[in-house]
Amino acid sequence: MKKDELEFEKMKIKNDISFEVYKECLEILNQIDEIVTKCRMIGNDRADIGYDIEKYIKDDDEEESKKHRAIFF
Repeated sequence: MKKDELEFEKMKIKNDISFEVYKECLEILNQIDEIVTKCRMIGNDRADIGYDIEKYIKDDDEEESKKHRAIFF
């Protein structure tokens, strides 16, 4: 098993999500990390706000909501 698959198996126990959703979540987290890193490089003291973004994610669609919640666990 690949590392991603092993991490997914651990996460799957806690969250009822598919592997595709998990991979999508990882991709989004990587994008957030890139943004935060770029902000820090230009001296933006508020760069860590990217990690508070989940407070603002609201979605009525249950599947989308699951994706968003899974990102932060």
